[in-house]
Amino acid sequence: MKSRITLKIKLITILSVSVLVLYTTGCSESSAEKNKRIVREVYKNGINAHNMSYMDSILADNYARHSQSSPPGMQEIKDKKTFLDFIKTHFEAFPDWNEDIEFMVAEDDKVAFLTTGTGINSGNLGEMSPTGKSVNLQNMIVHRIDENNQIAETWVLWDNVAFLSQLGLYPPAVEKAKN
Repeated sequence: MKSRITLKIKLITILSVSVLVLYTTGCSESSAEKNKRIVREVYKNGINAHNMSYMDSILADNYARHSQSSPPGMQEIKDKKTFLDFIKTHFEAFPDWNEDIEFMVAEDDKVAFLTTGTGINSGNLGEMSPTGKSVNLQNMIVHRIDENNQIAETWVLWDNVAFLSQLGLYPPAVEKAKN
């Protein structure tokens, strides 16, 4: 009788440990899925909410951004403060700016995705006065997520001709010849 009870206890223990191992390994979030979740949260709580405090908290201190599409001097941003100033200026130019994530893929520490950004230009955009026109712009973005679950690096591309055309700023006005 005693050996039966001991056997039952051993079987229950083995079964319990097996279930626990299967449950925790089967339900754990992969790093790629975790990084995709982080990016979704950034767009919900940061970009679309225009929440600069959230953006400050989610960017790594050594944050870097690479974008040929940006104005000269902003194509390689090497610190978080410069990027936060840049995005704040964008939110001032487009107070209703919103970006929807169209699709997303992730591998290792990188998340690549396509967004559609929309907004009405009702604030200054650099030296350009507000146009009052709306834009609908697709952006290709890759974020690298670091070991602290922060965005450490970004690569972004968009179509500047489409962007400026929608604002009525491209093609540029031709200067009248001086006589």
